[in-house]
Amino acid sequence: MKSSIFTTFLFLLLLSSCNSQSNKKVEYTVLKGATLFDGNGHVVFNSIVVIKEDTIQSMGNANIDIPKKAQILDFTGKFITPGFVDAHVHFGQTGFFDARPDMLDITDSIDYHELQDDLKSSHTRFYEAYLRSGVTAVYDVGGLLWTIELQDLSEKNVNAPHIAATGPLLTSLSDLSKQQLITLSSQEIARETVKYHTQLGSTGIKIWQINLFDSVYMKSLRAATDQAVISGNQIVVHATELDQAKEALRLGAKVLAHSVEDKMIDDEFIELMKINKAVYCPTLNVYRGYYNAYTALTSDFEFDDPNKVIDERTRTLLQSANKFFKYYKGDMPFEEFMQRIERIINTREEVMATNLQRIYKEGIPIAVSTDAGNPGTLHGVSIFKEMETMQKVGIAPADIITMATKNGAMAMGRIDDFGTLENGKLANLVIFERDPSQDISNVRSIQYVMKRGKLIKVAEPFNNQTQNSRILYNEFINSKILNKEMGYSIYLPPNYDESIGQTYPVAYLLHGGGGDDTTKRHHRLIEEFKLKETFDEAISNNTIMPMVVVIPDAGMSYYMNNINGDYQYEDYFMQELIPYIDQHYRCKTGKEYRGIAGFSMGGFGALLYSLHHPNTFSACAAIGAAIRTDQEIKEMPFEDYLRRYKSAMGNVNEGDERINHFWHSNSILHLIEKMPEKDKGEVRFQIVIGDDDYFFNGNSQLHALMNDLNIPHEYRVVEGKHFEYFDGEVVNALQFLNHSFKE
Repeated sequence: MKSSIFTTFLFLLLLSSCNSQSNKKVEYTVLKGATLFDGNGHVVFNSIVVIKEDTIQSMGNANIDIPKKAQILDFTGKFITPGFVDAHVHFGQTGFFDARPDMLDITDSIDYHELQDDLKSSHTRFYEAYLRSGVTAVYDVGGLLWTIELQDLSEKNVNAPHIAATGPLLTSLSDLSKQQLITLSSQEIARETVKYHTQLGSTGIKIWQINLFDSVYMKSLRAATDQAVISGNQIVVHATELDQAKEALRLGAKVLAHSVEDKMIDDEFIELMKINKAVYCPTLNVYRGYYNAYTALTSDFEFDDPNKVIDERTRTLLQSANKFFKYYKGDMPFEEFMQRIERIINTREEVMATNLQRIYKEGIPIAVSTDAGNPGTLHGVSIFKEMETMQKVGIAPADIITMATKNGAMAMGRIDDFGTLENGKLANLVIFERDPSQDISNVRSIQYVMKRGKLIKVAEPFNNQTQNSRILYNEFINSKILNKEMGYSIYLPPNYDESIGQTYPVAYLLHGGGGDDTTKRHHRLIEEFKLKETFDEAISNNTIMPMVVVIPDAGMSYYMNNINGDYQYEDYFMQELIPYIDQHYRCKTGKEYRGIAGFSMGGFGALLYSLHHPNTFSACAAIGAAIRTDQEIKEMPFEDYLRRYKSAMGNVNEGDERINHFWHSNSILHLIEKMPEKDKGEVRFQIVIGDDDYFFNGNSQLHALMNDLNIPHEYRVVEGKHFEYFDGEVVNALQFLNHSFKE
C-alpha cells in the first residue's frame, strides 16, 4: 500500500512539475537517478538521459551536463531499459478463435471476412495493451495486405507501438486462412508477389513452411528468395522442423519465426545461423496459449493481465468462450483431445527449451517473440510470460533485456532508430520499480513507458490519462515595438501538459473588428464561437490534429503597420509575437508547421500576412475577409471610414486621396495583382464568403483575379450574411490548415 501511495504521489509530482512549466519553453526532458540498462549489455548507475522532443540528446552517468530549459524528472531508485520489442505478433488475429477458423471454425457466429474488415479499422484497440506492457515496437509477421499500411500509420503516433509488417505469407498450401496465404504455384507468381509486397513497403517476405518434397514449390521458393535479395527485402521463415529450418537458412533467411521443435538442432544449423547472422524468435508459449483457449470452451479462462490492459472485446469473448463449444467437431471426446494436446505440448516444449539453451550458449541473437494474436496468446501482456519462460530455460535476466530490446529491433530492421538507449536514437524506454536484471519477473513492476518522448503511466487507462485542454485568456507580451503590453489568448490541446517532449503545429486565429474599443475582441471570438469546446471536439473526432491556437488582440489596427509609423502592429506580430510563441510554448517551428486564419478584419489580416510573408505560413484560411475594392474605399462614408481605418490609415478625407501608396501596399487585391511568380504556390489559400455578405464583391473579385493569374486557391461560397456563417467555418478553417502541416 505504501508503495502504491508513493507511486501515485510521484506521478502527481511529475504532472505538477509539468503544469508549472506549461507556459515556458521546455526544450529538454531529463530523466535522472535511475539504474539504466542500455540494451547493449551495459549498466549505468545514477544515470542521466537528456531528451529533446522525441530523441535522446545525450545520456550517461551523473557527469552528463543538464541543459538549461530542461524538465527534470527524478527516478532515483528506479530502473530503465529500452522499450520492449515483440518480434512476432499478428494484428489480423484477436487472441481468440474468431481469426483462426482452421483451429476452431466459429464462422457461423463470427464471420471471418467481416472480422478482418473490422480489425482493419479497430486494430488500434491493441495498441494500448502493448504500450502499457512496455512494448514500444512490434513485428507483424503475417497478415492481410492492410497490415503493411500500419507501418506508416503508427510511426508518428505516440499512442501506438512502432510496427513492421511482412503482409501475407507465401506457402505451398492452399489458402486455409482466407487470403492471408499466397500459394507459390510458379516462379513468376513468386517473383511478382515479392516485388509487389516490397513495393507496398513490407518489412520482410514471410515464408510459411517449406515443403522439401514439392519440386515446383521449391523452385518457386528459390525464385522468391532470389527476388527478395534483388528487391532489398529480407526473408522471414516459419520453419518448426530442423530440416525445414536449415533449408530456410540456405535460402538466406534472416529471421526464424519459431523454435525448432521436432528434434535437437545440430552443428550445421548453428553454422548456418552464424553465417546468415540470423535472429532466432522462439515463441515458447504459443502452444500453451492454444491449450488455454481450448480449455476456456469448458471452464474459465485465466487472464494474466496485471495492469488491466486487455481490450474489452477480447476479454468478453474469452469469458464467454463456453458458448462456442458447440463448434468442436473433433474425432475424439473433448477431454481426450485436451489430454492429447497436453502430451504433444509437453514434448515440444522440452525440445524447444533444449534448443534454445544451445542457441543461447552459441551467442546467436535471440529476440523475444510471443506470436500474439493467436488463441490464448494475448496482445501486449504475453510479453511478460514469454520472458519469464526464457529465464526458466536458463537465460540470464540481464541477457533477456537485450533479447527483448536490441535483438527485436534488429529483427524488424530498426536497430538504427531504437532498441538501445544511445545518443540520436528515439526516446523509447520503460521505467520499473524493481530490477529486471536480477529477476526478469520484475518487468511486471513496470510504472512508466515512454514512446518518442511521451511519458505514459501504465497503471492508468489511456482515457484516464487524457488531460483537459486549456485556454489561457489573459496572456501578455511586453512589446518593444509598440511600447506597450499586448494581450493574447492561447489554446493548449488535450495532453499538452502531460505529453512531455511533444511539440505541436501552431495556428494563428485572427479576430474581426466588431464591437467598440472597450471590447476585448479576441475574448469575444473565443466566447461567441465556443472555441475550446469546438477545438476539443474536432481533435477528439480526428478532424484536426492536436495543435496550439493563438488568438492575439489586435484592436482595430487592421493588422497593419499604420501610415504614421507610430503603431507598427504587423512588425510586432512577425518580429515579436511569433518568436515569443515559438520560444515559450512547445510549438513546431518552420512554416510547414504554422498556419493563419481569420474572420472579417482578421480574414483581411490573414491574407495580408500571407502575402507579405509567404515564407512564414504554409496555409491561410480567410472567412468573410474584409476585402474592399478601390471603388468601395473611395465611396465609403467618412464616418464609416474613420471607424474602420483611422487607426491604420489616418484622417484621410475622401475619394481618390484614399487610394495612395500606403493603400496599394496593403490592399489584398493590389498585392495579389503584383504577386511575384516565385511566390505562387508558396502558401495554400482558402477563401470562404457568404452569398449575402457585404464583402462578397471584394472576395469574388479576389477569386477571379487569382484565377486569371493562376494562383492556386480554394474558393467557397456559403449561404448567409456577414458573421452568420462564421461559427460553422471555424473547424473547416483549421482543417484546411491541418492538411498543410508537415506530418
